[in-house]
Amino acid sequence: MFSRTIRVVTSVIAALTTFFTSFHLFSGVAHAGVAQPDEHTCADVAVVAARGSGQNTHITPTQYSATDSRMSNGWEAEHIREFLHMSEARYQETHNGASLMHGVDVIGIDDTYYQAGPQESETPNLESEESIMEELARIVGPGPSVIDDLPSLAKSLISSAVQGHDGVMKHIDDYESATGCTPSYVLVGYSQGAAILQGHERELAQRGQLAGVLYFGNPMTSFLDPAVIGVENGAGGFLGNTPWNSLTTAATDQRINFCLPIDIVCDTSIQILVASASTPGVHENYFTEESQWDDHIADSFGQWVDAVR
Repeated sequence: MFSRTIRVVTSVIAALTTFFTSFHLFSGVAHAGVAQPDEHTCADVAVVAARGSGQNTHITPTQYSATDSRMSNGWEAEHIREFLHMSEARYQETHNGASLMHGVDVIGIDDTYYQAGPQESETPNLESEESIMEELARIVGPGPSVIDDLPSLAKSLISSAVQGHDGVMKHIDDYESATGCTPSYVLVGYSQGAAILQGHERELAQRGQLAGVLYFGNPMTSFLDPAVIGVENGAGGFLGNTPWNSLTTAATDQRINFCLPIDIVCDTSIQILVASASTPGVHENYFTEESQWDDHIADSFGQWVDAVR
């Protein structure tokens, strides 16, 4: 059963790889909507935040600095929100109470520019060993297979990714047009959000506006990427062998690609696949649960911000 499962999962990955290898070649898509003008002075640095798949319900505009009333638009969603709160708290601890996020804009890529599909209701629940085994049973049969769902799931995912890829620079350009501000940017992407951001590192670097990059749970992680922290000697993400991966798109040394051990999205090692069958996945745990790498990541983010303000 397990060998058949490996073959089927490999086929699923291959299908998605084909989609993701080609989606960045699509032409731009027109988008409606313009970012709201900033009511404050221009920020020297702004965080461009891209949420993970299905994160469309916890959209809460958030103030990250007690000394600055500016608010995010809320579309950074829960995991990136937790990261930014953690980084603010860490900076205050290490900088005599000073605020990291004072004067920093947070620009969540909203659903006008990026849908973050497929929606939660479209994806299988793999939160427990029982649900994992049930889903594997569906894969190997008898009865309806998850492979039957692949065309609709892939269509939703790829539609979202194409829209998001084209929408990132559109959102940034609309923000700059609406505010008259041209800050440096730190790209922060979770899961699918990392995948849509990484293709824009070079353009922002060429503009002289790329201050740093943080991806976590990134399916595009290359096993050769020296920016990977967390997992050791990983095999890379399930889309990390495409020509358009975290290594080939890299445009700055100020970057971290965070992959927690036993996150099959960014590490497709056989041992991780085996472990995932008996251990709840950790893909949902980034910054919602403490890890030994959190302080290093927060400190690096703080250094990137300080370097451009």
